Amino acid sequence: MKKTEKKNVKIWGENINLVQFLIGLFISIGILLVTLFIVGKLSGDSKDLKLIIGLIAVLVAFFINLFWIKPKRKIVVKEDNNDDN
Repeated sequence: MKKTEKKNVKIWGENINLVQFLIGLFISIGILLVTLFIVGKLSGDSKDLKLIIGLIAVLVAFFINLFWIKPKRKIVVKEDNNDDN
């Protein structure tokens, strides 16, 4: 077993690096909390604005994590001698 395979954990059918996963989780929580704190101070009682900006913050965190965490897939190629004809 390679050293990099020991650091990978299988979550939801994907092999990911646990450290990258935790960093991505903290990035998502941090972006959401900072955004909600700033919006809470600026918007007052407008719940619709808080909802929209909160959803945008979640999408921004999602796209950051989409490029940050790369799944390590194990692809197995099997040769098949059957003809389709």
